[in-house]
Amino acid sequence: MTTLGAALVVGVLYGSIIWGVLPGQPGVSWEAHLFGAIAGAVAAVLVRTHVHAPRLGGVDLE
Repeated sequence: MTTLGAALVVGVLYGSIIWGVLPGQPGVSWEAHLFGAIAGAVAAVLVRTHVHAPRLGGVDLE
């Protein structure tokens, strides 16, 4: 329950950031922001590396 509460608090506090990212002024293309976000997500998937948790005393932490 604590994790859910923390997630709700973070969601409420940081949820309004999306309105700062999306342009609200006339003449500013929201499509450019959308495709930039899509391109960033695709680039992140393409260059990601798999990081494994270190072993502690011979026990796999995953």
